[in-house]
This record gives sequence, C-alpha cells and structure tokens, in this order.
Amino acid sequence: MSPRKSFAAVLAALAVSCTGVSSRACGDAGTAGAVMRDIVTADNTRDIERVMTDYTDDAVWVQTPPAPSLHGSREIRENYQRIYGAFNPSLSIVVEAADARQDAAIVTGRITGTLSPQMTEVPARQVDDRFEAMLRCDHGRWRVARISSAPAH
Repeated sequence: MSPRKSFAAVLAALAVSCTGVSSRACGDAGTAGAVMRDIVTADNTRDIERVMTDYTDDAVWVQTPPAPSLHGSREIRENYQRIYGAFNPSLSIVVEAADARQDAAIVTGRITGTLSPQMTEVPARQVDDRFEAMLRCDHGRWRVARISSAPAH
C-alpha cells in the first residue's frame, strides 16, 4: 500500500472509532496542527498539565524500539515527568502535513532541538525526529489519540 493510501486508510479507521462529535466543533486541519505545536511549546516550558490536555485519556505513544509503547494518560504523564525531571527541552516543530476529516485528523512533521541535561555529567541529547500523530475530536477539541516518532535519519 502506498504511503498516501496508508495515510487515508488510517484516517478512515480512526474516524470510525470516534465519539460522534463533528470535526467542525474541533476545527480544521490547521487547528489539529496547532495542537502539535502547543505540545512542543509546553515541552519547552516543562508544563506537564498543559501538555496532558492535548492527549486523550486512552492515547497510545509508540516509541522507537526497544522502548515500549505507552498506553493511556498515566503512562504518558510518567514519561513526561521523567523527561522533564532530567532535561530542559529546547525544541522546534515543523508541521509538514495535516488532514482532518469527520472526527479524526492526522498531523505529520518533524521535531528538532536539544534536550539539555539538568545534571552536568549527563550529555545533551540532540533531537531530530519525524512524527505522525492521529488526533480525535474529543470533548470539542482535537486531542492526540496515537503518536509515533522515530529518528529522522
């Protein structure tokens, strides 16, 4: 299956599983892309409460193996707490594509920057990841239902 057909198939499958709230209540594809930008903005200030408002309660974060996938807001919150406890993020995001249909949206792009350690004996981590986020219209706003990322190179 071509990437374009795969993208459309995933979007259609996600739309079938949604709550029935019209995407008009959540906005268009640009609004879905803004959710991803908001997550990165919240990352840069280590604002866990703000970032968690952008995820559904049953969200799944597929991490690059061997790291396990994270299931649900509790596991995702714990992951952010570990990251924010060890690093000061300085990240940028480029939303490369966004598509919204019915109650689902897909946003793809790239996140780059640095995770600077809070302890000097730990080296900084350079970030250059591509992501694909599937968002669901949830309680009148776009929220991430599934996200995957992998190094861009």
